[in-house]
Amino acid sequence: MGDFDMVKKCVANDEADLCLCNMQTQSNAPWNMMRGVREQEVGQNPFMVLVSLVGSTQRDELAHTIDAGPDDLMMRPFSRDVFVRRMNELASRRKKFVVTSE
Repeated sequence: MGDFDMVKKCVANDEADLCLCNMQTQSNAPWNMMRGVREQEVGQNPFMVLVSLVGSTQRDELAHTIDAGPDDLMMRPFSRDVFVRRMNELASRRKKFVVTSE
């Protein structure tokens, strides 16, 4: 979805189990939404599966994206097989983590 208000509403209403988020935008909306999920400002499930779709390999941008709290980063472009494999890995062997403010 390109409408982050709609995405936030779906997440806040617990209508989503997985969020794939394109991080290449001109706004901070994707970062704010992810941080909001992790800090329970958006929805009630800080452990919702969040995946960031990134195209840039710039160190600052990747660090900023990782700081938002995604479970995984997927570099674009990627194939359907890579996508399915990574989603299966997340479903079966998700890394444990603790939600913190930093």
